Amino acid sequence: MKSPSVRYALFALGGLLLGTLAAVETVRPAERVVTGEVVDLSSYLIAGARGEATLKTRPAKGSSCAILTDDGQLILPLADAKAESTDLAPFLARRVRVRGTAYSKNAVTGLVITKLEPLAAEAAPTGK
Repeated sequence: MKSPSVRYALFALGGLLLGTLAAVETVRPAERVVTGEVVDLSSYLIAGARGEATLKTRPAKGSSCAILTDDGQLILPLADAKAESTDLAPFLARRVRVRGTAYSKNAVTGLVITKLEPLAAEAAPTGK
């Protein structure tokens, strides 16, 4: 028979494992339409730059872009065989509407973009 300390250790280890598994939140993929401003991730996260300020503070090539929704959520473009494109740089500081399959895990949401539509009539906010 195992000693009580070994049983308690195994019980604690099992609880830790279940707690870790419960902490990983995965949401089932779903079709989604998102409207927002294309921002440079580095400029936005470091300096809060949006709109024209993004164009002035953008670091060297290779920095990723994302879509900042009206409610403040960052949506990352995901590569997939069905994706229209993951390169949002040509739309930097512009508002767009995108459609695709959204994947979420923990606090991160990505979108396999199947349709991208620039919204010329809506200007992106300027400054920080």
